[in-house]
Amino acid sequence: MKKSVWINILVLLLGIVVIYTIFSSKVIIEDNVEKESKVRSCSEIVSRSYRNECFYGIAVEFGDQKLCEKIYGNNLQISQCQSDIAIKMNDASICKEITSNTHRNKCYETIAIQTKDPSLCEKIYGNSLQVSECQKDVALG
Repeated sequence: MKKSVWINILVLLLGIVVIYTIFSSKVIIEDNVEKESKVRSCSEIVSRSYRNECFYGIAVEFGDQKLCEKIYGNNLQISQCQSDIAIKMNDASICKEITSNTHRNKCYETIAIQTKDPSLCEKIYGNSLQVSECQKDVALG
């Protein structure tokens, strides 16, 4: 091939990369704007329980664990929020931050099964039957 053909191909590929980068950045910015708008709307809800549910929903929707911290006065709902995000993202590192043993154990168990990682079953605390059941479920896939 001629040198000019290679240059044209290179310019075309570079253009595709630039367009993809711009589009990806725009999507991220739009997601952040949407999330911040929803957070502001939740903050204006007078009822604490509905406000908490609102923050919970946004946190899970956007996979933003920090939004779980906006849930006020309900540690179980905070734990559920963290667990749901960890499960949605297959991120067992979030499970260790969950204060409720029930939610933390379910977090490890669910992610172990989803990722077929039996070592996560060993992180289940205080329930040897749940550990064994987790290991069985991972093995059966």
